[in-house]
Parts: sequence; C-alpha cells; structure tokens
Amino acid sequence: MGSLFVRVLPLALGAALSPTVLTVIVLLLAGAKSRRDAVAFAIGTLAVSIAIGVAMLFVFNQTLQGHHAGTKSSSAIIDIVLGGVLLVLALREVVVAPKAKEPKARHKLGVGAAFVLGMLVMTANFSSLVLYLAALKEIVRADVATASELVVTAAFIVIMLLAVELPLLLTVVAPGSSERLLTNIGATVKRNSRAITIVVLVIFGAYLAVKGVMSL
Repeated sequence: MGSLFVRVLPLALGAALSPTVLTVIVLLLAGAKSRRDAVAFAIGTLAVSIAIGVAMLFVFNQTLQGHHAGTKSSSAIIDIVLGGVLLVLALREVVVAPKAKEPKARHKLGVGAAFVLGMLVMTANFSSLVLYLAALKEIVRADVATASELVVTAAFIVIMLLAVELPLLLTVVAPGSSERLLTNIGATVKRNSRAITIVVLVIFGAYLAVKGVMSL
C-alpha cells in the first residue's frame, strides 16, 4: 500500500493546486462569523470527492481488474485520454483571454448555499478531477485489498482538498492574523491563477499522455 500511495502522491499534489477553490474559500473566510459558511463549503467539496471516488472505484474495479493485455491497453488508453483532456484545457487557457470581472460585495451565503457552492466548484474543478480519475485508475490497477483502496483514496482526497483545509486550519491556530494573511495569499493566487493552472495542466497532461503511450 505504501508504494501505491507514493505512486499517486504526485497526482494528489497536482490536484491540490486549485486556484479557484483557494480563492473561493478565502473569500468565504473574509469578515466576521464566516467560518461556518467556509466549513459548509468544505463539506460540499468533500461530498463530491467521496461520491466520485466511490463511483469510479466501482466502475474501474468492474472494467480494469486483472493484468491481461486487454485491461493493460484500456488503462493506457485512459491515461492518454485524460492527458489529452488536460492538454486541451491548457490550450484553452492559453488561447481564451480571461474575462475581467467587477469586484462584488462580500456577503454571507448561508450554510446551505455554501454547501451547494462547494459541490458546484468541485464538480467544475476539471483539472483536479482528471488527476483524481487517473489516481483512482492506478489504485484499482494495483490490485490491492478493498480496504487498502479505500485508505489510499481517502489519503488522496485529504491532499487534494488542502486548498480548502489549510485556510480553515489557519483560522483555528492563528485567528488573529489569519484574515490579513489569507487576503494576501488569495490576492497573490488570483493574480497568478492562470499561470498556475497552465503549468499544472501542461505538466500532468504531458505526463499522463506519455505514460499511456509508453504502456501500450
């Protein structure tokens, strides 16, 4: 199980680099009495992550179990397709100019709305989800016990959601200085979000595509 975790760790770290998720959680945490909304948002992202994980572990276990030539080819093709999706997303980021958005006034969403927002943001977080799918495929292909699959998947989710977890943790351990620090981090990430996204998409897209071709 340890070697499997090491194998999917780079994918988890790549999935954690989500400027959009970090920007939203920082905005939710800004101002007084906002931690409840941020926690609801975090639970929403977690719910989507768990649902996708359980569903795709089942699908991959039904289609990719075993080590014969057919499943190996299917695994390689999945890597190539997922890598291609990331590279296409990177190309779109390069070609399509980002739209300038007018700053909006901050307001409390409420727990229910924040939970739904977390689900929506995570569902639309394509770069992280593609890397998540690639990792789930690797977990199933490792042919380990079901308990080990679940443990590694849970560890992956924890790392993937660091952009949500760390800001929340910061408000607990350093409540006095967390708002100013998170505001500065959020502004820096927002300024560089396009560059961060393109780098992640290109690196992991190329990695998955090459890995898939080499495995054919």
